[in-house]
Amino acid sequence: MCSLCWALGTTSPNTNSVASKDTMTVDSSLNNVVILPQITYRAEPAYPQKALDSGITAIVQITAFVDSTGYVARVITDSCTTPGYGFEDAATVAAYQSRYQPAWRMGRPIGMWVTYKMRFTLKR
Repeated sequence: MCSLCWALGTTSPNTNSVASKDTMTVDSSLNNVVILPQITYRAEPAYPQKALDSGITAIVQITAFVDSTGYVARVITDSCTTPGYGFEDAATVAAYQSRYQPAWRMGRPIGMWVTYKMRFTLKR
């Protein structure tokens, strides 16, 4: 019942950087290449019934820590355009259910923060 807009963003929580489609970045402080986490399974969040009944839409920004095995270990809800309808909880559950190919640095998988948005829209 909803369409999702997923975009990998920054590598640290609570920043306001623009989302990027790049899969590699250069970490100049360590002088090495970091391969960012890649989503392998996107869990679609359940559309909150209260919002569905009211015809409400929202965009939720999530920051998640993807561990070195590709599982989401921590989720922070950064913002929600329409709070109070259950979008934050639905987005958090979906974030924990999603899976990633972990980030890599110096030939080893590492944990890394990712920031993205989930867009809840009603089909017409």
